[in-house]
Amino acid sequence: MSILSWNCRGLGNPWTVSKLHHLVKEKKPTIVLLMETKLRADRLEMVRIHLGYDYMVVVDCVGRSGVLALLWLADMGIEIQNYSRWHINAKVCPSSADSPWKFTGFYGHLDPSKRVESWSLLRYIARMEPGPWMCIGDFNEIICLDEKFGGSGRQRSLMEAFQRVLEDCELLDLGYRGPKYTWSNCREAEDFMKERLDRAVANRGWCDSFHDAKIVIGAAVWSDHFPLLLTLNNSGGRHKGRHTFKYEAGWELDGSCRTLIQKT
Repeated sequence: MSILSWNCRGLGNPWTVSKLHHLVKEKKPTIVLLMETKLRADRLEMVRIHLGYDYMVVVDCVGRSGVLALLWLADMGIEIQNYSRWHINAKVCPSSADSPWKFTGFYGHLDPSKRVESWSLLRYIARMEPGPWMCIGDFNEIICLDEKFGGSGRQRSLMEAFQRVLEDCELLDLGYRGPKYTWSNCREAEDFMKERLDRAVANRGWCDSFHDAKIVIGAAVWSDHFPLLLTLNNSGGRHKGRHTFKYEAGWELDGSCRTLIQKT
């Protein structure tokens, strides 16, 4: 199975819908998470039919911004648990042979001063139900300055708060293949800026069950965000081999960790 996550920045443009249709036709994702569609449920229903998905849940927009939508196929067991303007939480039951796991489509608050509310929500979701958990979406935050190019500096406290919530929720970054930065402001010269705002994270229980999972970052067309495709090649059971070591750029924020790295 595979999961497509994309902040499409509006589906009112027919070219954006065409790009989405092309992605779905080429990658054949079982589940699709869309953010910032800026379409109400009735118009998104037409998009669902056009894409060929059986089910959909939509969190309607407030004003002219927002809207989260989750689409999935009939052969994918999905039980919607709860949702808000900033998340859709579901239980995934792929088949009777596989254990269910928690899925969260997440959208971080655009206002940095209110991002603490996003992290409180993430902590709340983490406490809701134990077991394997994967969270994907646009977090609207970076872990460290290495995930940013151009523009002015980033407040250290904002990055540390993001790193801290991932640690508190015991979520590991699943990495990526493809472009490093998932968003750009589409400007030129000294005004150009890009950041890694979109990602997938999961707890150890989920990583043990899906040790071959990989994230591929696609090309940005008709949006300032790149789409993410999470592919799950192996499900059920624990990985009997050795875990692959992954360096987390966010560790650089920890002074003691930096000292340890220099000594080794």
